[in-house]
Amino acid sequence: MKATDLPTPSIESELFANSGELGERVLAYEWAATPLGPLQAWPQSLQTLVSLILRARQPMFLAWGTDLRLLYNDAYSVVLGSKHPRALGQPFATAWSDIWPQFKPLVERVIAGESLSFDNLPIRMQRNGYPEDTWFNFSYTPVQDEAGQVAGLFCVCVETTGKVLAERQLRATAAALAELNAELEERVDERTRDRDRIWRLSTDMMLVADFQARIHAVNPAWTAVLGWSQEELIGTDFRSLIHPDDIESTRHEIDTLTEGLITVHFENRYRHKDGTYRWLSWNAVPDERFIHAVGRDVQAEKEAADILHRTEEQLRQAQKMEAIGQLTGGLAHDSTTCSPAILVVWNC
Repeated sequence: MKATDLPTPSIESELFANSGELGERVLAYEWAATPLGPLQAWPQSLQTLVSLILRARQPMFLAWGTDLRLLYNDAYSVVLGSKHPRALGQPFATAWSDIWPQFKPLVERVIAGESLSFDNLPIRMQRNGYPEDTWFNFSYTPVQDEAGQVAGLFCVCVETTGKVLAERQLRATAAALAELNAELEERVDERTRDRDRIWRLSTDMMLVADFQARIHAVNPAWTAVLGWSQEELIGTDFRSLIHPDDIESTRHEIDTLTEGLITVHFENRYRHKDGTYRWLSWNAVPDERFIHAVGRDVQAEKEAADILHRTEEQLRQAQKMEAIGQLTGGLAHDSTTCSPAILVVWNC
C-alpha cells in the first residue's frame, strides 16, 4: 500500500485530537441532526472555540446557535453531574431546565451583547437526582460568528460550593465561640464581682502575703478587727504584729505552707492598733507565689472560755470547801459522844 493510499485525517480530527473524553464525544456526535449542522460545516470561529474549550483544564462551555446547543469540556462534565453526557448537544434551556428560570434573563442579556460575571452566585440545581444548593464564580461572554453577529455564549466557571460552606461554617463557629467567650467573660465578671463583694463585706479577715510574710493585700475587716488601715498594712511584715510568744509557732506554720501544705484552725495573737492583742484562728492555702489566708476573730470565744474555766475552777473550790465544812461539822458533833479512842484520834 502506498502512503498516498492511507486515509487522510480530517481537519476536525486533528483539531479535536488529544482533547479527552469530550473530544472523542464531540467527534462521534451526530451534529448533522442539530441546527449546528455537520462538524465539517462548522464555521472556523466555532471550531476554534470548541478546540480551545476541550483542551482547557478549567470548567468551560459554549452555548451556540439559535437554540444555544451545549459544547463543554471534561472539567465541566463534573459540574453537570448525572446530566453528563446527555447534556452534550442539547439546548441550554433543556440541559439546565431546573435552573433555566434563574438564568434565562442572564442569557438574554448576553445574547444582546452584554458580558456578565458573578462571584459566589447561589444556584439551587438538581444535577444528581436531588435538589442541592451550590455556589459558582463564572463569566458569560457573547461570542460572534464570521458575520459579526452574536452567535453564542462562552462561559468559564469555578464551583465555590465547598469554599462558601466552609466559610459559612467558619463564621458560625466564630459566632458560637464569640457567644461562648461573652458568656464566659460574663461568668468571670460575675464571679469577680462576687469575690470582690465577699472581700469587701466579709467580717473575716482576708490576707494575701508572700512566703517572706510581706503583706500584699488585706480586706476591710482588718480595720474593723485590729484597727489598722489597709494603707498601713500593705508592704509590711505581718510577723511584726504577732505576739512574741506566738512567733515561733507562726514561723513553723509559714514553713509548712511553703512546702505546699494547708493550714487549718491555726491560732495566734495579733496586736491591735491600741496595743492590745486579739486571738485569731487562721485557715490558709498556698499557691506558687502567695499565701491566701482567712482569719476569724476568736477573742470573745477565748475570753468566754477563760471565764468559763475560772468559774468552773471557783465552783470546784467552793464544792471542795463545802465538803470539808460538812466533814468537820459532823466530826465536831460526834465528838461529844464518841469514845475516848475516837477523841484520841481526833486530837491527834
